[in-house]
Amino acid sequence: MINPIRFGGMASGMDTEGIVKQLMASERLKVDRFSQQKIWKTWQQEQYSGLNKMMANFILDSRKSLELSRTTATGSIVGGSINSASWVNKASSSNESRFSASATASAAQGNYSLEINKLADGIKASTNGTIENNQIGQDLNISVNGTNVELISTDTIADIARKINNVSGVTARYDVGSQKFFLASTQTGSESKLEIAGPDANQLLGILDLKITSGNTNFVGTGIENNTLSAIPGLTFDGDGKFGLTVNGNEIILNDTDTIADLATKMNNISGVTATYDEASKKFFIESSNGNLNIEGANAGVLLGLDGLNLKESPLVAGTEYKGTNAEIVFDGATIEYQTNNISIIGINISLKSAAPGVVENINVSTDVDGAFDKIKNFVDEYNKIIDVFNAKTGEKVYRDFPPLTDEQRSAMSETDIKLWEDKAKSGLLRDDQILRGTMQDIRRDLYEPVTNAGAIYELGITTGSWRDNGKLVIDEQKLKDALRNDPEKVMNTLFKTSNISEVTINSDDSDEVKEQKRAQMAARKADTGAFVRVFDNMITGMKSIIDRSGPGSEGTLLRSVRSNIMVDYVTKGSKSLLDRDMSEIEKRISRENDRLRSIEQGHWKRFTAMEKAMSQMNNQSSWLTQQFAGN
Repeated sequence: MINPIRFGGMASGMDTEGIVKQLMASERLKVDRFSQQKIWKTWQQEQYSGLNKMMANFILDSRKSLELSRTTATGSIVGGSINSASWVNKASSSNESRFSASATASAAQGNYSLEINKLADGIKASTNGTIENNQIGQDLNISVNGTNVELISTDTIADIARKINNVSGVTARYDVGSQKFFLASTQTGSESKLEIAGPDANQLLGILDLKITSGNTNFVGTGIENNTLSAIPGLTFDGDGKFGLTVNGNEIILNDTDTIADLATKMNNISGVTATYDEASKKFFIESSNGNLNIEGANAGVLLGLDGLNLKESPLVAGTEYKGTNAEIVFDGATIEYQTNNISIIGINISLKSAAPGVVENINVSTDVDGAFDKIKNFVDEYNKIIDVFNAKTGEKVYRDFPPLTDEQRSAMSETDIKLWEDKAKSGLLRDDQILRGTMQDIRRDLYEPVTNAGAIYELGITTGSWRDNGKLVIDEQKLKDALRNDPEKVMNTLFKTSNISEVTINSDDSDEVKEQKRAQMAARKADTGAFVRVFDNMITGMKSIIDRSGPGSEGTLLRSVRSNIMVDYVTKGSKSLLDRDMSEIEKRISRENDRLRSIEQGHWKRFTAMEKAMSQMNNQSSWLTQQFAGN
């Protein structure tokens, strides 16, 4: 609607617009009160949202710090257990060059023996000599680990690497500087594999000239006659015609009368080594399944050299599936194989670095008392900050003489004065707030309740202090450290235990019997939950109440990170909070009041316009009479 252009006081000389404005000022007081109510509720929403954000960040940061949650590769946050936390216990390695160790909370204190027989390895192959980055000059149809790879004549060696990299489980690289092509499985262990097959596999391997450099290491010697070892020039024997040879840490005794075939037979007695002599082709084959072949001894160089077996690394053969090797350890007397060199056993994480068959190392596991104390203290410090804010908000002074400013009032004030005014106007908006007080009361009550099959926080030296502390936690350092030394499992369960009892929700349509059963289950679950985890649960309950009252604000994503279903009730109610409904009703009242004010204002103008019209007519008549008298 276009506002009419009004000209007042033209006949009367009165400031009609000013008079109407003054008349309307008192009428607008009601609208101003409604507007102030809306502003107050908007400020309440902002403060509620700030508190929810603070609690959400506290929960997420605490869970992460305490390793009660972890972030996946896709960015999702998933829950965890205190049993997997790495800060409770510490593990020491007797030989850091062989292995490193760390311990989770579930690891039992004590000493453990460890032998590393072999490391896990994948399959690696590289160019035997050098190869230039030229085009291959022909189309080739190959497969890598069963996945087809189409190569065209204009592809370079680097292009081959790029195309092979599209195959899962394999990585390929071409290094321009060294002019070498490298091919490897991305995983280790016996389940890793590498196979080049297809109609044109031989042509490709002829171009790349690949040799196996790890995994099931293969060596071959050619042109070998099945003579006795005494026929090999340079070999030395003792007085009994014998000499020793060590293969992968295992010694074999050879005689001067042993043939090349006998040598293969004796090598086959070594675990992980397979040796074959083919008299027809005059080839000697040896394969090591542990990824390495170490042959040592005074005669090793001569035996393996040109005058002996003439061993060379076997080329990668088309259509042959090469397998990786597992790590093998002996842990406290038990022999175990793993697909990787990063292993976990009874809560101890071990990173294997080098093998030393038969060499016994040690792992010591003990409680990290100082580290665990610092983690708990940090949690308590951050919790106490939350309590300080809650206490400040619920006890904040209300300045009733400082309502929100109207637009007219703001325009007459400086920015500094506006800020000072609004600081007082915003004070006390959550004074004695039932949600905040209820949340704090629930937290304090549940903190002190004992945990099933564990204990209570006051037994660990954690209390709420004096009344002056207003519910903040206080730690008796010596008592807590003694508890960590004497019974760390009790401490962890008392504070951080996660219940295995299912979470339930009481529905309005549940029968009385079902409601009672669910209440009992909820009580059992709470009793079975660690005291600090209860803090999270009670805060989440308070956050849900704030969402119902005030909405999520702009923090919906953050709140869902705390608990994915935290906004379910809010959404099912139409995504409109109580304050949203209140403000919507206030806006309707403001709209109705503005309609009334427009009607009143139009009435004022109508009356003043009538007066001006009458005065104009009177002035015209007076002017006419004056002219008449003047004419006579």
